[in-house]
Amino acid sequence: MHTPVSFHSFTIGVQTVAATARRLGLVVPYFRCPPRRAGTTRTIQPNPSGVPTVRIALRGRDSPEVFGDVVDAILLVNVVDANRVAGVRAQLLESVAVLGSYERTAA
Repeated sequence: MHTPVSFHSFTIGVQTVAATARRLGLVVPYFRCPPRRAGTTRTIQPNPSGVPTVRIALRGRDSPEVFGDVVDAILLVNVVDANRVAGVRAQLLESVAVLGSYERTAA
């Protein structure tokens, strides 16, 4: 089922995932949309502050794709250990699933 992501639901979803990430002791990058580079769905740009900016495309993408990118960016920025990745990813995705902004799909 196609679930388009509005800017509003993106903002609420990012705030929710970010709160969970912070509770897990993770750094949360800045999130913006859309990416400046045409044809890309996600870009990560370093900042002088040390906290990167992640730009994510919303148009024409389902919520699992968009919020999957949000979660993957947080994992990438934090270089989460391979032994923890699956558990941390599940917790972050679950936080946004509660909002109904992300539909669980069989993994």
